Amino acid sequence: MNRRWAALAAAIVTALSGAAARADSGERTIPTAGARVLELQAGDTGVTLLADAPPGAIAVDGGASSQIASSPAGNRLIVTISGSGTSSTVPFAAGAATGLTIHFPEAMRLDVRISGGNVRVVDPASAVEIFDADGDVAVEGPRGAVTAESARGNVTVSSALSSVDVAADAGDVSAELVPGWVGAEVRMQSATGNVRVALPPGFVGRFDVTSADGGTHDSFHAAKARTPFVWLYAPRGQIWIAPAR
Repeated sequence: MNRRWAALAAAIVTALSGAAARADSGERTIPTAGARVLELQAGDTGVTLLADAPPGAIAVDGGASSQIASSPAGNRLIVTISGSGTSSTVPFAAGAATGLTIHFPEAMRLDVRISGGNVRVVDPASAVEIFDADGDVAVEGPRGAVTAESARGNVTVSSALSSVDVAADAGDVSAELVPGWVGAEVRMQSATGNVRVALPPGFVGRFDVTSADGGTHDSFHAAKARTPFVWLYAPRGQIWIAPAR
């Protein structure tokens, strides 16, 4: 175990005893208490979530002035983040929090709700669900299903191994599926932006593609099959279907 995680393990013991763990670097540690889902609610702050923590706790880096509250709820650990000078800890509370990095165990599912700022998730092993009211969403290397939406930003999923369901109101959406993809469906839509999907070699599927202006560009020409279902919808934008790089 490297020094970082040795220190984190020690912090977990402290947190479990009921004390607040705060390293000199500003890292805060929260025990998972056996929860299988991490529900994150935050105001105006950028968040990066890395699936690189050992089982038992999550660690929060940065945003030393942020106010962080946590509570277990059944199989969920609810973590609420608000900014300095903001007494409210309700979801979507506006605040002055700076960007945060959250390290979580890869087996935990994610349920993320952000009112502003970009969200990046790296290498999650379980399902991911994200809503961002005003920022970009990026999910990299997911092994579980991804559901993500941004009201005013772009949504990007790269190296996906399972089902993808992404949407944007005022932004582009894109997804790349990797060889060995085992998902049941792909659903992608943008109200005013473009839709791009990159498919692995040999991909077959049942496609439903709609672009109001007829702007569909297919350089992949996938063979037709009953499953998986691929739904692409861009009423005001262009749709691209291409081979994955």
